[in-house]
Amino acid sequence: MSALLKSDTLFPAEQADDSYLMLSAALDGEATRAETEACVTAMKHNDGLRQAWSESHLVGDLMRGVMPASDDYMSRFSAQLAVEPTVLA
Repeated sequence: MSALLKSDTLFPAEQADDSYLMLSAALDGEATRAETEACVTAMKHNDGLRQAWSESHLVGDLMRGVMPASDDYMSRFSAQLAVEPTVLA
């Protein structure tokens, strides 16, 4: 749980409450399973936390040289998925 006590998070100081520290630890792989699950639950109710998660992944992708998906990616993906046949086994 020492990762939760880090003061050098990627998030602005005014946002460095427990949820953001927990997110930082989860993104770094330093959170326990219970802490990660609590973080996911918190993201369901906290727009700012979801935005921080998204921005952190975007930064990581860019650092690895992975370009972000286009703005209409999800709408194109959803449209393609809608026309896929349903397989019943």
